[in-house]
Amino acid sequence: MATLASRSSLIGALNSWTQLTHIGVFTEEMQFEKLLSALEAAPGPLCPKLQSLNCSGTRFSSTRMKHFLQSRKDNDVPLLELKFTKGFAEPNVAAFASLVPTLTEFELDLSKCGFGHWPGDCTCNLRP
Repeated sequence: MATLASRSSLIGALNSWTQLTHIGVFTEEMQFEKLLSALEAAPGPLCPKLQSLNCSGTRFSSTRMKHFLQSRKDNDVPLLELKFTKGFAEPNVAAFASLVPTLTEFELDLSKCGFGHWPGDCTCNLRP
């Protein structure tokens, strides 16, 4: 599983990618937390044009995700789409419904990339 750069390195990179609209990540929960924390870094929201976050195959706390989504909304840069794996967001994904218009929940037996490939047919770098 991928290990992300340090939080400060992520902030530096994300700060320079102002036109970024989509992020796809497959990593462990603590690494994902580092990404969310970096995206919330002050001053001002990073990646102001970010519309979609695909974290299929990554476990995360629904409480933490709700905080992230609320932060984006409060800063007038709401996320428009969140993609994740069914059963990987604990405990309550229903809390996201008011914060992001499009929620896509992938079945566990689909490819971790979330692009609709069956695991045997997936050729992406996230293949199980």
